[in-house]
Formats: sequence, C-alpha cells, structure tokens
Amino acid sequence: MAKKLDDKEVYELLKRLWEQNIKPHMLFLLLKTHEDGNFHRGKQLVDQGYDLTEVYDGIEILVAKGDLTRSGKKTKITAKGQRVLKLVDAVIESASKIIIT
Repeated sequence: MAKKLDDKEVYELLKRLWEQNIKPHMLFLLLKTHEDGNFHRGKQLVDQGYDLTEVYDGIEILVAKGDLTRSGKKTKITAKGQRVLKLVDAVIESASKIIIT
C-alpha cells in the first residue's frame, strides 16, 4: 500500500511534476494505460481524443525518467513506473481533499 501523504507533501509532489513539464493528469493517464504491462503506442491515446503534444511530450519525459521503456514506436511500463503509479494514486487521493470544485 502506498504511503499516506499529507497536504504539504501532495503540494510539493504536484509542484515538482509541473516543474518537469509533465501535467499530473497526463502522468496518471499514461502510466494507467500501461498498467497492464503490455506495449502501447501514444497514437492509441491521440485517437481517443487526447492532446497529441501532451501525450508525446509525456511519453518522452517518462521514458527519460525510466518509468516507461521504449521498443520501436511502442512503450511499456517499468518496475519503477509501477511504483510511481502507486504513488500517483496516493497523491490523487490526497489532492482530492484540497481541490476546489
């Protein structure tokens, strides 16, 4: 189970994501898409209506960070990416308490 984060930790994590030019919602979407452990193409998400630039920029950042691995035009989640996805789930749970709706 992921560590329970307090509001300040959530703030700092989201800020670091923003500073790395990856939008938190794209990080979640990309990792969640790859959660099954299979290879996927960014084109699948673009075809579903997601922004092309956000998808491909996000993939490049996640590959560079080691959260995804590339084989040709396809990407697959790594063990590190699986751990990050669990943390993202914890951040989302905590962030839902501080987001104004």
